[in-house]
Amino acid sequence: MAPVLFLFVMLTYLPWISFLGFDLEMENHFVVRALDRVLSVAEVDAAPFIARSVNVMARLLTETYAKPANPLFGHHLWESIAALIKISFDSQADKASVLDSYEGALFPLFEKILTEPQADAYAPFVFQVMAQLIELRGSAKMPAGKVASLKERAGTMKGSYRSLLRKLTEPLYYESQGNIPALTRLLQAYIEHDPAFVAEGDNLMRTLGVFQKLVSSKVNDWLGFYILQSLTLALPVNALDQHFKTIITVIFTRLQSSKTMQLIKSFLIYISYFAVAHGPMAILQRIEGVQNGYTSVKVFFSLTFLFTCFLLVLLAW
Repeated sequence: MAPVLFLFVMLTYLPWISFLGFDLEMENHFVVRALDRVLSVAEVDAAPFIARSVNVMARLLTETYAKPANPLFGHHLWESIAALIKISFDSQADKASVLDSYEGALFPLFEKILTEPQADAYAPFVFQVMAQLIELRGSAKMPAGKVASLKERAGTMKGSYRSLLRKLTEPLYYESQGNIPALTRLLQAYIEHDPAFVAEGDNLMRTLGVFQKLVSSKVNDWLGFYILQSLTLALPVNALDQHFKTIITVIFTRLQSSKTMQLIKSFLIYISYFAVAHGPMAILQRIEGVQNGYTSVKVFFSLTFLFTCFLLVLLAW
């Protein structure tokens, strides 16, 4: 009862500057950290007070996004927003309406944050919350405790997100290391929840451009493979055929020039995903279509392929 009562007080008075004598402009992170902790404890017990939280959080973001001064304040504020979204989603029967209300309150702020350079410190949080909203909508019609399959998720993303895909694939966003994990999760959400749109026009080329940029980096190559795995599982097997030669060339070039255990592991997992989704011969035939010049890498791939088949046999057994 105490956490719920404290939550009610905080959601009622947090928007006002005089709350507990703290000036909102100070971005006192102790206050929002307390809210974050209370939400993590109260969970669904906080549901009766959640309705007022949407406008409260939107107001706090409006007041602070232009000049974020305290990183801890921003971190706990966004953690609280993510927790409120999850609690609201879990506690309400009309889950689609819950997501609509949060998207209506937050989406204008998302667009402002992503277009104003001084607010770029909040960009990674925007990407994470957007991914959360897309993922939750994909499971909104599923019974409690059941995870939606890729087929059930496809087509569940709202059209309002589509206009942002071009911006999300711009190279500039990937210059900041802090953006990359969140952007990877968001692109995976796009691919898995609206694969038809990702495959349209130049959207697929731009998404593969992100994959190529990440795989070229020793720090982020594993995240590039996450994107490639989502594309392989969500799209029809022939959707990537015209790009497959380029994809494999990028991977083989990296394996020849600067092979690491992380890269080998990611490549092995990708081959396994492809073999499970489309059959072992499908990946083998496509690899064979790559031009000569990668003999040593092909030997490595052949051994990897045999090892993957061995694992599949063990799993089937």
